Amino acid sequence: MSDLSPYRPSNGTEGEIFMSAWCAKCVRDRARREGDAFDGCEIITMTMAFDVYHPSYPGAWVQDDFGTPSCLEFMAEDVANQPLDPLAVVRPLL
Repeated sequence: MSDLSPYRPSNGTEGEIFMSAWCAKCVRDRARREGDAFDGCEIITMTMAFDVYHPSYPGAWVQDDFGTPSCLEFMAEDVANQPLDPLAVVRPLL
């Protein structure tokens, strides 16, 4: 099993990709998607407000030894539409 370290997207594009894979499919952020900007997922707000090594930075956004990010607090809104598990994908040999 790999170790997990805090994850913070390196730029806005990477953040959008992460959030579309995780946050856009999570029950925790449904209110924000439905137009209530003040009742969405607090994890997103906290990751924007604090540095990754600040004590208040949420521990939910993590990455494994391969740099694959995930959210430990993810709750699928639709069991058929979940983030891709990179370990389930066959990768070409290098």
